[in-house]
Amino acid sequence: MLLRHLVEQELVDHFPGLKNTPVLHDFGKIGEFLSSKQQVNEYLALLEADMLQELKSRVNDPTISNSRHIEGAHDYFVNWESRQKVREQAVAENKGPIDPRTSYDKRYTQLLATVLRRQEAKHGLNPSIGTQAELPLGDGKVYMAGIASPKVFSSLLSRYIFFKDVGAHPGHGEYSHRIQWYLITRRFPGMAFTKLLDVIASSPMVTHKAHKDINVGIWDCLFDRRAVMEEKPFDGRSPVVINLHIIDRPNKFPLLSSFCGRRKIKRERMLDAFLFKFNQAKQDSSQDWVTRAKKYLPKSGGADPGLQYVALKIFGKNFWDLSEARQTEILEHFHAQDPIVGPA
Repeated sequence: MLLRHLVEQELVDHFPGLKNTPVLHDFGKIGEFLSSKQQVNEYLALLEADMLQELKSRVNDPTISNSRHIEGAHDYFVNWESRQKVREQAVAENKGPIDPRTSYDKRYTQLLATVLRRQEAKHGLNPSIGTQAELPLGDGKVYMAGIASPKVFSSLLSRYIFFKDVGAHPGHGEYSHRIQWYLITRRFPGMAFTKLLDVIASSPMVTHKAHKDINVGIWDCLFDRRAVMEEKPFDGRSPVVINLHIIDRPNKFPLLSSFCGRRKIKRERMLDAFLFKFNQAKQDSSQDWVTRAKKYLPKSGGADPGLQYVALKIFGKNFWDLSEARQTEILEHFHAQDPIVGPA
């Protein structure tokens, strides 16, 4: 476990303005807590229990055992591919885009997200940014299909908005940051988390003193540490560490591990399929969608699997099968590095 004063010293080294401020001590407590495997496990167990309780309340059948509830959820999470194939077949048969929510089982869908939102709401976090009638998808939550620019990311944090991070690498996990915040809000219920986010959102990006090729903000130091910055075998300040730690412990966290593990596999397959199609299409000059993607996304050469995620999520088709107008609509979002509004 990393001691609190070491967390605070690293932050002051990079952000001298934090010295002797109340928020520094809170940041120190958070860093110390997230670097303790024992404490993180203790509060992950609470998240697991909350998920099971939410599931039982949905089913509302006291004769069903906990193990049967868990088995049912596991089977549902595992079989995501069959539900996706049904939607793809409907599109292939010209039945039009199929809202993925039509194939959801209400017992299991949004199970983790519901628990996270409930905890976030207790602390004024992750408010809705619009009504369903005003938005193209969902309930006014946000998911980030691309990589957020510092400006967009800071804007979201300043409004206390968290998002489903589908643009991150599969090992990072879509919900890892929200899980971190569930843990700290359960551990420190009296902290003024919106004030902490105000400070984080307004902090500059600086060069990491030990790794000159890495730019960091307070968020990076506390919640988004890269592997090269980690100094301990376990450091829950890294989303990758949190995500893989959960996935590797199915006996300890059966619901949470099953959910996070399947999301990782799902994103890995989406990534592999998109990159295979992209690299294949690069050899064919008639594939205008590749040229179009390169034009809008020069930094990644157009090879951003988030394009595929949004195409399937909103339009029910592969990105390369969409019309030019639809492709451009998605690409303009990515080019502006805007978040995509939808279910989180």
